Amino acid sequence: MQQLIDKFLKFLVIEKNVSPHTSKAYAADLKEFHEFLLASGSRPTGAGQIDVKKIDHLMIRAFLSHLYQKRKKKSSLARKLAALRSFFRFLVDERILTTNPA
Repeated sequence: MQQLIDKFLKFLVIEKNVSPHTSKAYAADLKEFHEFLLASGSRPTGAGQIDVKKIDHLMIRAFLSHLYQKRKKKSSLARKLAALRSFFRFLVDERILTTNPA
């Protein structure tokens, strides 16, 4: 999953010309999601890897619920969800996934 995140972040900077601030925020959001999946034991494929094809909307909802319980601001939750939606849309566009779970 980390290689796909890196590819997505490179795409944002080169193709979408996002600001360094946005790129850094999305990187942090996706890292936090990845760490949540690893910590929760959500279908790793071994050696700390996550199979993105096995991520579903329930995992994303669990992540957002986890953040809500940590009393994250609504604006932070919205940005994290935007990062996830954008990441999974990229994976659909790249034909890595067939549907966007976010």
